[in-house]
Amino acid sequence: MSSPSNGDVAEVEQLLLVLSSELPLRRLATVADENVRLRKENKDLRAESTTITRTIQRLQTDIDSGERESKEKSTKLGNVVSEKKELEAKLAATESSLRAQKKKVEDVEARSIQAQEKIKEDLSDKKAELERLSQLSVELKDVEDNEEQISEALSTIASEARKLVEGFFGVDVEVHAASALWSEVKGHISNGSDLPLPCSNSPLAKQMRVALVLSAVAHELCKHIFQPTYLLKKTSELNVFLKNLAKRNHDLESHLRSILLKAGNETENNIDSMHRPCVLAAFNSVVLVVSPLIPVSKREEFEKGLQNLCRRAYEEWKSIQILEDHVGPDMEPTDFSKKPDRWKSYTFTPPSPSQPTNLKQQRANGTAVTRGPSKGPQAASTQARGNEAPKLKDGIVVWPAFVNVSYPGEDALAGGLILPKSMIEAAEEEEQNAPPTSPTSLDRSHTEARDKKRRSSNAAPNGHANEGRTKGTFLSNGLGGGLRGA
Repeated sequence: MSSPSNGDVAEVEQLLLVLSSELPLRRLATVADENVRLRKENKDLRAESTTITRTIQRLQTDIDSGERESKEKSTKLGNVVSEKKELEAKLAATESSLRAQKKKVEDVEARSIQAQEKIKEDLSDKKAELERLSQLSVELKDVEDNEEQISEALSTIASEARKLVEGFFGVDVEVHAASALWSEVKGHISNGSDLPLPCSNSPLAKQMRVALVLSAVAHELCKHIFQPTYLLKKTSELNVFLKNLAKRNHDLESHLRSILLKAGNETENNIDSMHRPCVLAAFNSVVLVVSPLIPVSKREEFEKGLQNLCRRAYEEWKSIQILEDHVGPDMEPTDFSKKPDRWKSYTFTPPSPSQPTNLKQQRANGTAVTRGPSKGPQAASTQARGNEAPKLKDGIVVWPAFVNVSYPGEDALAGGLILPKSMIEAAEEEEQNAPPTSPTSLDRSHTEARDKKRRSSNAAPNGHANEGRTKGTFLSNGLGGGLRGA
């Protein structure tokens, strides 16, 4: 059914007003009013319903939006929960791994502590073993840290040897009376046959005799004292072995020598230095060769000086033996010009109130003065020094240079002395111009006494040559054993 229009409603209302004049009609009018009110309320309700509907729609939209957000959040929450579970699983796995790692670390630490304890025990044992081994060897010293002391020790030996020899042989002697004995001394040095000995007391002749004796003393000191060890009385082969070993493996040589030195010290702890076999051997060897050349009145004084020299050489050389590097003497003939810093020309000025005027001596020493207005003594001396290197090309070793055998390329620790060829030639000229001589009866008696002395030396215990001396002979001067005052 269609709803009435507004016009129909108005007609009905008009009709109702007409009818309302009567009571039933008035009641109907009341109903109509009520109906108007109700329609108004219904309209208001409809408007409110529309508002409510809109509100409900808006709320529904909000609810839908909330539900979507809720679903999204729920999804996110689910993802978070899932991630949390995954993280919890990872955390649990990590904790399990950490526990395993911790257990491993604890095991490693335990093993490390055990290993450390074992290392400490081994270290203690090794230290004890090292200390025990160190007691079986001598502590060696570094060469570079002790160069000054080494140089001082070697210079002291050389200075005392020169002082002794020059003091006793740089004087006037009866050279004709003992020419055979001088010849025997020449046989004790290398190139000794090349050393001229003029039968005079000229400064040059004195220098030749001093050089010969000094070289003989040097040879005996090198043979008996300037050695790496004194372990045995006859250690030449062992010492040669050590020298050759130092050239191939210097560390091994140092270690071996330190042990041998310790062994040698143990066997000679309570022996006075003068009575050491090496010192006795050097002393007796020099005395055997040189002492007969000294006047009887001065022989005791010379032998006491020789004792002091041998003792001093031994004491100073002990500091050389305990060096890490193998240090030894060099007396081998060579081309001296190749190592001019190692060798110096040996000159000796005999004590005299006046300076020597022998022209041959001056030329040999390189001190001859060139006369003339343009050159004075200083210029001539400078010229001689400039010619020194050529003079050192050939010569005879008088005193050894001391070299580092372990490192042969290094400079010498102490320089040696040689007679240059120019000086030898000057002495040869003087020797050739001297009148010929024949052996005297004293010369023959010296030779016989020397033979007797050698036989006594060979028969003496421990090789002490002086124990076989005969009291009152030319060789002994009636002073008994050769170690007086030792």
